[in-house]
Amino acid sequence: MSKREKRPMKYKNVRRLRGVLIGVEILIIAIFVLLGVIYKVPSLRNQAIKYVARTSIGKSIAGMFVAEDFESNVQDKDFNEEEIVTNDEVKKADIGDYKQILLIGIDARGDEMDDSTNSDSMIVLTINTKTGSVKMTSIYRDTYLEIYGSDGTSLGYRRKVNSAYANQGIQGCINTLNMNLDLNISDYVVLNFTGVTKVIDALGGVTVNLSQEEIYQLNQHLADTKLNTGLYAPNVTKVGKNKLVGLQATTYMRIRKAAFTDPKTGEVITDDYGRAARQQYIIKKLVRKVKKAGLQAALDTIEVILSENTEQNRILKTSMSFDEIMELVPTVFDFSLDGGQGFPSKISSASIGGQDMVVPTGLTYNVYALHEFLGYETNYQVSSTVERISESIAYETGIFQLEWTGTALEEETEASLSSNESVDASSADSSQNSYTTSQDPMEDELGIVK
Repeated sequence: MSKREKRPMKYKNVRRLRGVLIGVEILIIAIFVLLGVIYKVPSLRNQAIKYVARTSIGKSIAGMFVAEDFESNVQDKDFNEEEIVTNDEVKKADIGDYKQILLIGIDARGDEMDDSTNSDSMIVLTINTKTGSVKMTSIYRDTYLEIYGSDGTSLGYRRKVNSAYANQGIQGCINTLNMNLDLNISDYVVLNFTGVTKVIDALGGVTVNLSQEEIYQLNQHLADTKLNTGLYAPNVTKVGKNKLVGLQATTYMRIRKAAFTDPKTGEVITDDYGRAARQQYIIKKLVRKVKKAGLQAALDTIEVILSENTEQNRILKTSMSFDEIMELVPTVFDFSLDGGQGFPSKISSASIGGQDMVVPTGLTYNVYALHEFLGYETNYQVSSTVERISESIAYETGIFQLEWTGTALEEETEASLSSNESVDASSADSSQNSYTTSQDPMEDELGIVK
């Protein structure tokens, strides 16, 4: 039977799963109502869904209808977790209930997902699987780091970090981040622009406030996104609040040349840092929609992924198995965003080999600051590998480390920067280029709190 003939079965399987799980949900909620619980309260409804997802019966029911399609069309069977490396000091650290997942967006369509293409965006999700607390770290794609191979060995040179995915694949990309940033990323999710668009549409789009500058840039880039995805959306014409469909929202997250204004603090963030802030802002909105809508939204998204994700037209892939996804379902409904930031947080710029680079003003300092933000380790010390890479970057760029004691960020002093003839290095005010995400009033109500 051809894949085209098999596709309707996926729709049937998801519809059957929806019927069974919604039936289970209604049954549990009916019991809750008898006990005086009101079904219309989203947080209480989500508690019921979480309960089903945690039970062996709930997992078995879901697996009966979805697992086979998921594992054949979404899961990356070539991913070799045994070749994923971390620094020795990280291996010895006790990170408890925390899990780190790499979320990657790529500028590719269909069968190009596995080919040579730079990663367009990279976000590390640090998840407390016990409490649902999540911290997002956006890795600036032009950051100058040491590149590692798919087998975990250093290639001995430094490049833009977004080249790791194109040249060394997903394993090389994860290994590069783990070794340069002392992280313990174990899994990944990759979406191309079509995948992002389809997921946003499945969740009903997102509402954002747009400036005139953002509208201009969005419409300028929308034609390119249409070409990449083969999808259509009209231009945006109204300044202010707009309901964006998937293709428009995907393009909005790609904007670099229009400033992003934090809706709560009013902070203005520009360039690649503004784009990273936009991406985190949209992700927060999407997760909030899932929490509010509950099971229906989750099933709609699953149906899109299973029906659209084929061998000839990939929109998403992940290293995680269906069972691992089910383990994370309760975390989604417990989700609370405890902050987001970009990496590196203290930066300079340099032109190396004719390319503009984002250079950490001391990789050691920036990695220590990152782990202070993540907060899942006690008495964290930067690894010897990071110290070595930091020295190499400083030697090559002439951009040296912030003077600090290595034990307390509040003791930092002004950066000591210099340049040589081969490198055009200029300092950048970190207060303008780094960012942390904030909340809007609805987030407190829905449980997305700091």
